[in-house]
Amino acid sequence: MAEAEAPSPPIVDFNGILLAPSPWKLKCRTWILLTSPLKSKKVDGKLAALFPAGWAAPFECDALAEGEFLGGPGMVALVQYTESPVGPYDELAYTPGKYSLLDTSDNSKIDGTRTTRIYVSTKESTANGRRNWNIPSTFPSPCSCIRLDFFFL
Repeated sequence: MAEAEAPSPPIVDFNGILLAPSPWKLKCRTWILLTSPLKSKKVDGKLAALFPAGWAAPFECDALAEGEFLGGPGMVALVQYTESPVGPYDELAYTPGKYSLLDTSDNSKIDGTRTTRIYVSTKESTANGRRNWNIPSTFPSPCSCIRLDFFFL
């Protein structure tokens, strides 16, 4: 009878965070809340969303300025992942509306929604979201006023 191979130990990065390459199989519950359209103004000949003061970190301002804000309703998503390669975690995501962005492969414009802010409840989901999909997720610091613990019925 052949012996079963022992599972390989998990691989972690230099910060001790579990590496979980894509694709991921997930189980979750999601709530989507629609928001009123943001106001916009012309900046350098294109529409820009008027985010509330302090909405973006200074390093994010250039990325948010890319493309043209088209408006429309936004959304807030509350997601409770019960199963993921990095364990259970919660997510709060904000999508202000539609943008027109440049497709650099053929210099055409693409219209679509754009998530501009994501908070997640674990460092593992933050690190792997950035590494795998370039998602700008943020893990709230202990001194932050944001705490993600969703308790749903």
